[in-house]
Formats: sequence, C-alpha cells, structure tokens
Amino acid sequence: MKRFRSTLSIAAAVLASAPISLAEIVPAPGTGTIAIQHITTIDVETGARAADQMVVISGNRISAVGRATNARSGARVIDGTGKFLIPGLWEAHFHAIHLKFERTLPIAVARGITDARDMGAPIPYVERAKKAIAEGLLSPRIFIAGPELDGVVSPMLAQFFLPGEDTIVTTPEEGRKIVDELADFGVDFIKVHNELKRDVYYAIADEAKRRKLSFVGHLPPDVGIVEASDAGQKTIEHMNGLQAACAANPADLRTGRGVPASTEPIRIDEAKCEETVRHLARNGTFFSPTPIGAPGQGPKRIRDFNLKIVLMDAKAGVRLLAGTDWPGPGYAKGNYSTFDRTPQDEMAGFVEAGLTPLEALRTATANPAILFGQTSQLGKLQTGKLADLVLLDADPLADITNTKRVWAVVVNGRLVDAAERTKILEAEEVRRKETNK
Repeated sequence: MKRFRSTLSIAAAVLASAPISLAEIVPAPGTGTIAIQHITTIDVETGARAADQMVVISGNRISAVGRATNARSGARVIDGTGKFLIPGLWEAHFHAIHLKFERTLPIAVARGITDARDMGAPIPYVERAKKAIAEGLLSPRIFIAGPELDGVVSPMLAQFFLPGEDTIVTTPEEGRKIVDELADFGVDFIKVHNELKRDVYYAIADEAKRRKLSFVGHLPPDVGIVEASDAGQKTIEHMNGLQAACAANPADLRTGRGVPASTEPIRIDEAKCEETVRHLARNGTFFSPTPIGAPGQGPKRIRDFNLKIVLMDAKAGVRLLAGTDWPGPGYAKGNYSTFDRTPQDEMAGFVEAGLTPLEALRTATANPAILFGQTSQLGKLQTGKLADLVLLDADPLADITNTKRVWAVVVNGRLVDAAERTKILEAEEVRRKETNK
C-alpha cells in the first residue's frame, strides 16, 4: 500500500502543477504543404497497389490522393519515383518513455515508427516526455497506459524504476481507486501486469469497464487466457497464455537449468487450442505475441510451436499486433540503433508463421487503428486522415522485410527525409561508441 500511495501522490503533484490531459501524446504537426509525386501507394485493406500517384499533405492531414499531376504552387515537392507509400507503422508494445526517451523516440521515428502504445511508465515520466515532445522532440504519436498495475514489486522492473515508482495494488478497493485516478488523469488504457491477485484483477477489469477504458496486458497466474478474454481484456500480451492453452503437455514448455534438452516437437492439443483461439476471436480480443521475433530467433523447438499456434490464432480471426516489448530487459542500451526485434522483424516473424505479407502489414497498420477506434484517423492512405506515413524503397507486399528499407517518414504531417533520418541514426551511433550504452 505504501508504494501505491507514493506513486499516486507523485502523480497528483505533477498533474496539479501541469494540468494537461495525458491521453495520446501528439508530436508537433507539420506545417505547409507537401506533395509526394510518382509514388506507388498500397491499400492495406485490399492489397491493391496504385502506381504513379500523388499524395498531398496539408498541415498534419492527407488532403489529396490521386494520379500524379503538377503540384500546387508553394508545395514542397518530393519525387517518389520507384518508392512505395504505406500507412505509418505502429510499435504496439514498447516502453520508450521510461528509458532515455530523448534518444529513443527520434530513433523510433527514423526507423519508420509513427504510432505506438507505451505499455507502462510512472506518471512523472510520462509528463516529462509529454513536455519534451510539446517543445519539439521528434516522436511517434503515443497512446499511453501510465503505470503498470502489479501485485508485487517486480525485480525486472526494478532495473528501470527507483524504489517507490512502481504501482503495487493488493486489494480490490485499491484496484478500483487506481483505475479511477488514472481515468481522471486521462490515460488511454489500463495495463495489468503479472502478479495481481485474482480478485484485484477482476476489480480492475470491472472498474475499467465502468470508466469506459480498455484494459490490456499480462495474465495473472490464476487467470487463464479465456477467462481474461471473457473479463473484457482487450489485448493479451506475450505468448505464455496461449502456449499454456495449446500445449498438450505444459511441462514441454519448461526451459532453463535442470530441464533436459529435447529436440522433439512440442505437441499441440488441437481441439483445446482451436476452441481457445475461436473464443478469443468471438470476443474481439487482440493478441500481441510480443515478441515472436524475426525468423530464426529463439530456440527452434519453442519457436516452431509458437509459429504454429500464432497461425492458428490468425486463421481463427484474432487480430494480431506487432509489438516488441522494447526496450525491456533485453534492451539495456535503450535505443533502436538496429532493426533487432523491431515491428518490422515481428512482421517477418508473422510471415514465417504463414501469414501473407499483406496480413502481416496489417498487424502494424490497420489492426492497431482498429484497437483504438482510430480508423477514421489512422491506418489507411486516404484523404482526410492524419498524415502518419512511411516511404519505402521497395514493395513490402513482395517481401515483408522491405518494410526495413525506410526512405522517409511522415509523422503527424512532419516530413523526416532521408538526410534527417541519416543524421539521427549516425548521431546515435556516435553516442553509443562514446558511451558504450
């Protein structure tokens, strides 16, 4: 209880001095008019390609899409010959705000990330990031959870947060109170973590529903994936819940010291797994493997199993999300200086599982927009929508790894061209060499 109150008192003090809604941290909008000519556009709903198009951006909106013509007077003209234009890419599960955000957010944009879900940071961290972005820091558009709600102090999170900065909730009453506080602060959604007690979890779920907030996140130890879906948990993060539901023998999932090595495939309980994924689909539950990783990553036996059950999930109609858990414990250096485990690698992993490149592309474009009810604003190249876009050097529908071949990025109407991208990435490389972190 002490940590819970400490966190809220800090948040309340910050917000009292700077009463700004936390919802959807929005980067500075573009100004003027940009005309991208002779581009091939990709419709992520149908997979249709349209060659020799011109996309006009006015301020932070797409104002025209059509056959290339002469650009209007005063527009900045970009020759997109040979390039492919897609909606901006989402990082559906990251934690950039709590770790070197001044470095990491610009790098994320340079890598093609225009929109993101930040999956947990104390309120003061969020306010600092919001202030920096309002003052001009290059950043994706960020939808935020505020603090993660957990039942015990997490040793993993302790490497990032100072004592007292985590939010520990031990009773249903505390659960309802923290949801109310966060709803009043204006978060976009509630994030639940691993060690919540069952009654606390259900109190949080009930209060989030009452406050018309979605809740997302991990599965507590005594709440199964189907129960969480039935409780209204909008997204299930990470593989463990689906693994437990699909493995014929859950003991096969054990790894690490003292576990005999095996090369035998992990058997799937086909009937139970099929019923589980159909149940998720009926409930409209989204699934973020977070991460499934790029082809070849992870122990082959576990990876082959994961790929099979993720494909079953997709075939049942469950909407997948491309998230990486970045920076997480495996990202102590805290940056996007390489493409290791970025959303582009997640999409490649989905294709390895058996999705088409178009289906994989939707996991980082259309599906997150659907999740947040933002389809009128984001997720498609269409007149009137927000200008969050990525220009690629090659066709992502021919090879999903072409999503790594970023040529330029438009975030909230602001063009980040090839020269600016190179400058951002080279500056980060110099910092890493100088500091080794």
